[in-house]
Amino acid sequence: MTRILMFALLAMLNPPVADAFAVNAQQFSAEACHPLATPRVVFATKSFQIMFSALPRSIVALSAPDFGGHVKIRPMKSLFPPTGDLTADQVDLAYAWPDLPWLRTNMVASVDGAAQAPDGLSRGIANAADTELFGMLRGRADAIVVGAATVRAEGYRPVRAKPRYSAARAMAGQRPAAVVAIVSRSLDLDVASELFTHSVERPVILTTERSDQTARRQVTQFADVIVCGDKNVDLALALTELRLRGLTWLHCEGGPSLLAQLAAADLVDEWCVTISPRLAGGSYPNGGSPSRMLAGAELPRAPADLALHRVLVASDTLFLTYGRPPTSLI
Repeated sequence: MTRILMFALLAMLNPPVADAFAVNAQQFSAEACHPLATPRVVFATKSFQIMFSALPRSIVALSAPDFGGHVKIRPMKSLFPPTGDLTADQVDLAYAWPDLPWLRTNMVASVDGAAQAPDGLSRGIANAADTELFGMLRGRADAIVVGAATVRAEGYRPVRAKPRYSAARAMAGQRPAAVVAIVSRSLDLDVASELFTHSVERPVILTTERSDQTARRQVTQFADVIVCGDKNVDLALALTELRLRGLTWLHCEGGPSLLAQLAAADLVDEWCVTISPRLAGGSYPNGGSPSRMLAGAELPRAPADLALHRVLVASDTLFLTYGRPPTSLI
């Protein structure tokens, strides 16, 4: 019944989008946490919950007048569910956000599991198809959660507002561009970089009580600093703080240490993994060893089971999406 009512609403708001939804409805289900599965929004903290029902932001977003049928992407098809070739709009629908607080991770690896090239960066593993989808996933996120080491290593730049998503974001009550939320104990950040001086949205720094006070005062001039924990950043508390600021759709880009900590705390709702058609081998010529997508924190119940939600393919590149098994969903 919920799906029927939502389809009727889509048809009234935007018939072309309703058609796209109808064609691909079979690939979305409550078990796969499709964004249209529930209109309930839940904000949880350690001491209380705020729960309310409202028109889902995902439906409002899909009704935006510039949803984007004119956008060209590399040929992509859905292998699972087996719905065939996808337009840009249908790719957006496949990765639409659910109407509840959600943490999605996005990683890329070679066929043999390497997450970084010899220079220690992920861009040497990624390719054009991955970069394209990476930008689309960022397009509707409220915030990009990333570790400070990754910001430094990858040379993070400001997140720009994307015209393709501007109307959808506005109608859903989102900011023009995603906020960059950086997890950092040391506050060793280059506040003179464009990430801090030219961002559309003021960055957020998630740090600890023990972080250097002088560095904190300096960073506060360019970013909003949130203290989450004493010695280490309490990631559950950090995510709650972001959500209480209206940043509920969180897109985590790593690095390996942050991803491992999030996994250990069972805070990840969705794992998006790109398998790039590249081979790293057992070691690199510079003597280094290929690193994995997760590193550091121990997973309490390893190996943990995941459920496959989606498989897309573009040329020789696979895009896999995993989530919690249905039995563990609330």
